[in-house]
Amino acid sequence: MPRSMTQAGHDRLIAKQKQLLNELTVIIGRDKSSSRIGIGDSSAPSSSDGCDQEEYNLRARIDEIDLIFGDSVQIVPAATQTRTIQIGQIVTVSMDNGDQLKTRQFWIDGFAETEPGFEPQVVGYYAPLIRALIGRKLRDFIEVEVEDAQTGTKTAYGVRILKIELPTEAHLAQNLRAA
Repeated sequence: MPRSMTQAGHDRLIAKQKQLLNELTVIIGRDKSSSRIGIGDSSAPSSSDGCDQEEYNLRARIDEIDLIFGDSVQIVPAATQTRTIQIGQIVTVSMDNGDQLKTRQFWIDGFAETEPGFEPQVVGYYAPLIRALIGRKLRDFIEVEVEDAQTGTKTAYGVRILKIELPTEAHLAQNLRAA
């Protein structure tokens, strides 16, 4: 089954892959230059300098992107302004857990595309909250349980859809810079 992905998400993954490959090239070059220093030279970095682990982590992230692209990837058409939520749109919701009411904005994107540091937060369509929102309309109210990734605790939220919009050119430009 193909994985759905927006064009913006595809472009971001390609840019991220290029960035990781560049970082890997720098680390490999640093390793090669340090090995030329010579055995017994006290200025040579030790194997505990983190280069091996850093290289391993970069290769793992590159492999993860390769796996995503290795499977069949379906680029979903650009989102259109509709009355219902779909992949590619930006959705603003209010979330109430009984103790705290907060407003959150999510850019619904494709498979394996969650970017928490990006505003609006980019979230893959497979996330439980987003799955519950897909197909809903403006001002709909739903109840959903969200699990905290760090603690594993689940919290029930009442979610009201406040706004459904399309990404602007500024969002798309920021999307590529964030990669």
